[in-house]
Amino acid sequence: MVHVNGICKTFDPGGFETGGWVSYPEKIPTFWEYISGKVKKIIIDFEVIPLTEFLKGDYFNDPDYKERIFLWLNALWLKKDQKINELKAGRI
Repeated sequence: MVHVNGICKTFDPGGFETGGWVSYPEKIPTFWEYISGKVKKIIIDFEVIPLTEFLKGDYFNDPDYKERIFLWLNALWLKKDQKINELKAGRI
């Protein structure tokens, strides 16, 4: 199972953050394979997270905030990795 991972990160004015990842179970397709319908399965997972006070701050000028966000993002990546491992094992 091949995975292309990334957190799509958007803060919207409605007070929510979205994050997601994409997984290609067979192989990473070429652009042509993708647009010509040869890709049979793509797994996309998105999560909507309320934008609480915890996530608000000055990333560039507040070292405590930067550390907090770093740890929070790390936890998101671990959660994503766990989901991918469950996919590989056939539990999802």
